[in-house]
Amino acid sequence: MNFSNYLLSKTQRFDATSKFPEKAYDVFISVYNTSERVTAAFNQVNARRKIWIVLPEYGVAGEGLDGEIFVGGGFSEDEVIGEILKQLNLTPSLRVCIDSTGFLRPHLLYSLAWLNYHSIRKYFILYTNPISYKKGSETIFSEGGSAKEVRQIYGYEGIHSSDTNKEFLIVGCGYDANRVIEVNKDKARSRKVKMFSFPPLRPHMYQESRIRIQACDDSFGDPFGTIFSPAEDPFATADALSRFYNSYKNKISNLYLSPLSTKAQVVGFGIFYLNECQGKAVSIIYPFVNAYNPDTSDGVSNFWEYHVNLDLYI
Repeated sequence: MNFSNYLLSKTQRFDATSKFPEKAYDVFISVYNTSERVTAAFNQVNARRKIWIVLPEYGVAGEGLDGEIFVGGGFSEDEVIGEILKQLNLTPSLRVCIDSTGFLRPHLLYSLAWLNYHSIRKYFILYTNPISYKKGSETIFSEGGSAKEVRQIYGYEGIHSSDTNKEFLIVGCGYDANRVIEVNKDKARSRKVKMFSFPPLRPHMYQESRIRIQACDDSFGDPFGTIFSPAEDPFATADALSRFYNSYKNKISNLYLSPLSTKAQVVGFGIFYLNECQGKAVSIIYPFVNAYNPDTSDGVSNFWEYHVNLDLYI
């Protein structure tokens, strides 16, 4: 087995009471919701500039927050995030950190694509683990009924083949079983691969997510296979996706990726795509909804800091 450059990336763990280094970042960017793990990170991190992004999908206002506040208008990830990041005047010389915890998955992925397009290839990602989810296996993250559409995330659109007989879909399986069903139905002819978060963020979470996914097993049909990747390691996720893709790419006409699990895994999907899939018959798809639950978790377990360096993976 060849060594993967993805695994050269540095990660650092801070416990819930840790003090972050002085002037850790030049710019710290977080999406506001009312979860303790989102507000705790914002309060504990040291940065020259601290940015709150307030998105309409959470249905919470940002009045009275510390730091700079940017209110996203509309629901399109490219328009909302692209316009805000443009206003921040980010450059490759700045130490930029994105707290992935509160970001909506399409907005997080678009942020990574935007940074890459603007030659910002070294940055930090923060992710905060909860102690538990409020309703266990019954926790609902996205609201508002059925998805309004399943489509490619901007910045992750592949150049696809007309041959649909050898399509594959890799689904990062989390708690939102309804969204998994919607993605599977959208790519009904694809051969399905499940990616589970193992080891999980917390021991009980693997069991909870498996219970949720059992509710939508029929939508997978006869799955092609299963991939396991640590819930809190984006680089191991990128490596797992890379190994699957390079093992089967001669048998794949089109590959679709749908990260519906932890934000750390979502980052791994993005890193893999930006490094290996641009201009190929690969895209990242997502079931878009209008509303998300702003407070799904209890407590803070620990913080993870990921040092992303896209130049390492070439």
